[in-house]
Amino acid sequence: KLASRIVNELKDKVGSLPGVAGVAMASVPAGSTSADAVSALQNLGFKPNVAALAVSRAVEELGDDVGLDALVRVALKRTAG
Repeated sequence: KLASRIVNELKDKVGSLPGVAGVAMASVPAGSTSADAVSALQNLGFKPNVAALAVSRAVEELGDDVGLDALVRVALKRTAG
């Protein structure tokens, strides 16, 4: 619930930033495992657009039905490299 609320509150702000245009945020459905992973990365200090892009790439690699732990682990690797 909290991740969904965060995504909903930030999507208006992110969409207004140049170069961010909501591309990464659009691919992270609110209330999903992906949204929880984005929230986890943000809690670790990553910017919302960086976190969303890393999670999107991790989902592409692992598939839609991946668990939260694996998703966060691979997304962290995507931010490092």
